[in-house]
Amino acid sequence: QLGDNSTSDRCTPVPVALPAPAISISAGAASTCAVLNDGSVMCWGYNGSGELGNGPGNAAYVPVAVPGLTGAESVDVGLNHACALKGGGTVWCWGNNDNGELGAGHANARAGAAEVVNLAEAIDLAVGGQHTCVRKAAGTLWCWGMDQSGELAGGGGFLAATAPVRLLTASNVVAVDAGHGHTVARLSDGGVIAWGYNPYGQLGISGAGPNTVPLSCPTIDVYAPLPTPTTDPELTCTP
Repeated sequence: QLGDNSTSDRCTPVPVALPAPAISISAGAASTCAVLNDGSVMCWGYNGSGELGNGPGNAAYVPVAVPGLTGAESVDVGLNHACALKGGGTVWCWGNNDNGELGAGHANARAGAAEVVNLAEAIDLAVGGQHTCVRKAAGTLWCWGMDQSGELAGGGGFLAATAPVRLLTASNVVAVDAGHGHTVARLSDGGVIAWGYNPYGQLGISGAGPNTVPLSCPTIDVYAPLPTPTTDPELTCTP
């Protein structure tokens, strides 16, 4: 995952050898991707679901290019899939697709980048664990992928959506981000809304939290206290 041509854990930062300066970077569960200043995308790390975008194969210990993908402006990586936002407002995704997180209109995995169907004018990209969202220039919000915890705000009927569906009725979304099973958005008036998976209070709706849920999601879990942090016994760092 660190791209330093090893599998050694590191307790201090190590450089990643890229052929050009990076302008966007994102780390997923076990892989990492970067957009270079020429609009190309390179990824490294785990590749069990094709999340490196260079075809099925083994993990890459150093950056490898996502073939055929040009003009990218930003990239975001989820659990086992990744997407890139291109300058023309289109979004291209690759990797696991069990829940339609690639927005391809089907649930077949892709080990190479493919354009999200029926989507244009995207200006902001957020990739969650198994769902993906974009903000359009008009301030509307569109998402696809898993919805079993309400991460699509019911837009997918609490079923996976294999193509973009519009969320909410608002046209004043100015930023969006996605977690493992929840989504948050910032509105033009400074308000923040959140929806989806909530066992650890991710939605900020317990007590005096600043966030509100935009609609009633019957699958939202009851707030629970954060678990006691533990130390990973397998972590052995190499200086």
